[in-house]
Amino acid sequence: MIAYYIVNLLLFLVGLSYSKFDNQLRFFILLILATFCSFYFGSRYQVGVDWKNYIVAFEYYNYYPKDFSLEIGYKLINIIAYNLEFDIQFVIYTTTFIVFFVSLFSLYFMKLNPCYYIGIVFPYYIVMGVMNYTRQGVALSFFLLALCLLFNNKRKLFLVAIVVGSTFHVSLIMFSIFFFYDMKKRYLFFMLSIISIPLVILLKYQYSMYIKADFDSKGLLLRSVFVLFSSLALVVNKHIFENYKYKNIFYFSMVSPIFIFLVAIVSTTMADRISYYFILLSALCCYFLCLMNGVRFKRFILPLLFLCSLSVFIVWSIYSSYIPYYEFKSQIFSGLF
Repeated sequence: MIAYYIVNLLLFLVGLSYSKFDNQLRFFILLILATFCSFYFGSRYQVGVDWKNYIVAFEYYNYYPKDFSLEIGYKLINIIAYNLEFDIQFVIYTTTFIVFFVSLFSLYFMKLNPCYYIGIVFPYYIVMGVMNYTRQGVALSFFLLALCLLFNNKRKLFLVAIVVGSTFHVSLIMFSIFFFYDMKKRYLFFMLSIISIPLVILLKYQYSMYIKADFDSKGLLLRSVFVLFSSLALVVNKHIFENYKYKNIFYFSMVSPIFIFLVAIVSTTMADRISYYFILLSALCCYFLCLMNGVRFKRFILPLLFLCSLSVFIVWSIYSSYIPYYEFKSQIFSGLF
């Protein structure tokens, strides 16, 4: 697990110095980091609980290329790999490149500190998410891209990013409701009601295995800690973003622990998968919050989020029975860390 700790610390340390660089140097540093992380983590082999499932999917897509799939984006990459006579590793490299380049540069164009942000969510987003959930990892990066477009007032392109990301993991489509971010606060409950419609469809058709599964996702508790802490920071400072243009997204993030709990009643596994989106969203809202004036505990929010994330990662590394599956193995860089 030492490889994850080193890269996480590297990103966080670069993030601390990021503000001292000029814009051109920032762009160049992000280009180097995105390329390094893409090659390094893209070279992973037999990493993640779902590794065998992706090999099975690779074979299935290429034996039955005409079979219908909602996640056509991921299927297409598999078919391209097969036609070029490559194996699953081509798919891993391609999806990992998408994750790091889309994520880092989406944050860059939001005028945030990409390294600092990724350093904060790294254990959740990269290690627990991308290293195992290849398809959803891409969807999560498009979620950041969609938010970048939304916060830059490009609502139509926001929907395009949501739709494209949904071709890798359909769960992303539920966040298309952010298109209506400027509705009045009293309609927030209506927003939460709307989100249940695509969720029910997903549960019934695309992810019915999450309901039928006879196991619980114990990792949900670890994911919920971060969302709860972020929500608390927003609750304490809700008067700050009350008049902010995107306040409804902040409110949505603030009440997200309740939504995760309601989904967990149906399926803890589904709630666990959805929690990754809310981790990215809540961290983003807290980051924007810390850029505003008059915020309570402003100096401590982001460092405490980093400590929360790191502490959860340490606990998970010590006690999770799945850790052997996450030990980093690389076809190129084995032995480097």
